[in-house]
Amino acid sequence: MTDWIQHHRLLLESRENAHLFAFLERFGPEAEQVARRTYYEHGFANGKRAWAKASPASNDVATAVQILLRWVIGGLPAEEKVEWRENTERKVVLRSIGCAHMAAWRAAGVPTAKACDLYKEWVDGFIHAINPGIQHYKTSRVSAGDSYCEEVWELDADED
Repeated sequence: MTDWIQHHRLLLESRENAHLFAFLERFGPEAEQVARRTYYEHGFANGKRAWAKASPASNDVATAVQILLRWVIGGLPAEEKVEWRENTERKVVLRSIGCAHMAAWRAAGVPTAKACDLYKEWVDGFIHAINPGIQHYKTSRVSAGDSYCEEVWELDADED
């Protein structure tokens, strides 16, 4: 069953990315701004739904990232490839060998680094729905040729 789900997820995600990048190519920088905003807003809406479903006691960084992972890859083989390098209430660092989206981006024939940047907008929206004080950045990316992805979520210093 998992193989069937993964196969259809790949088909769906690669089609979605092929359409998106055709739109970006045709309409240029303005289309990219619209896509970024749309990704963020969709991530934000999903973050609100995930927050309501989880009903956690806290919206600290570790809780927010746990909710994100459950929502996006919970139960999929990609979950086993995530290593928690640092896990505190204020900062989480995750390392993933491989990328859950790379196969879809390659199947769509899209630039993987840009696809990763756009997907980051979705993740940022999701996380900000839970806690707008959390900053998210990547220190390495498979999409840019690194051997693993490493992402950091941390609470702004001003958020005390």
